[in-house]
Amino acid sequence: MLLWVNQHPVPVTGILAPSGGEALDNALLLSPAAAELLAVPIRERVVVATIPGRAEALHDAIPFALAPANPGGVDVSVPSDLASLQASVATNLTGLMNTLGWVVLALAAMSAATSMLLSIHQRAPEIALRRAVGATRSAGLEGRRSVRLDCQGQPGRAGAVGGGLRAVHQHRVAVADLAGQQLRG
Repeated sequence: MLLWVNQHPVPVTGILAPSGGEALDNALLLSPAAAELLAVPIRERVVVATIPGRAEALHDAIPFALAPANPGGVDVSVPSDLASLQASVATNLTGLMNTLGWVVLALAAMSAATSMLLSIHQRAPEIALRRAVGATRSAGLEGRRSVRLDCQGQPGRAGAVGGGLRAVHQHRVAVADLAGQQLRG
């Protein structure tokens, strides 16, 4: 059997059985002499299968094994490691949630301070009238203290309940992750 390559007959020495891999099933294996008949440069491709977790070590070793004289001329691509990708996404998401939590906490503190300030400004005429009637300065401070406790008490309790619920949720997630790792391991 002959195969014509650039108007030159090249004898076919054999046909490989299908391997099930697309890379080899669609490949044409040529001798160096037959490859010279082609006008386009040939791109060689080697597919290496490895056990999970060993791809990075092979990534560093393959160029030296295929081309010891010119390891920089070998381009090696490694598929992404899903476990490290998942860990990276989880770390970034945790950082984002922590930052968002701090921003919300700061906004809540500013809201409470603004509420307290507006409450005191609204009561300014009442405080002035009490002082004019003869109330002492400590009586005015006592009134401000009660306003401050009202403004800060309820958000503080809500924050404590929310924090407790978050801690319980994080504990349950950690226990479920640990159980899943023990089942896989």
